[in-house]
Amino acid sequence: IIEQNDKQFKQQQAHEAIAQDSFVIEAQRELGASLIAESIKPIQQI
Repeated sequence: IIEQNDKQFKQQQAHEAIAQDSFVIEAQRELGASLIAESIKPIQQI
């Protein structure tokens, strides 16, 4: 359960980081772009 919660937490952090990125925000505003949550993956650390 801890591993699953950690994975969900990292996924949420990745999504929030992308959603708050100034380039992404501008693309959404100017081009009507949208985020596909399933396509966002957290970075795997070695």
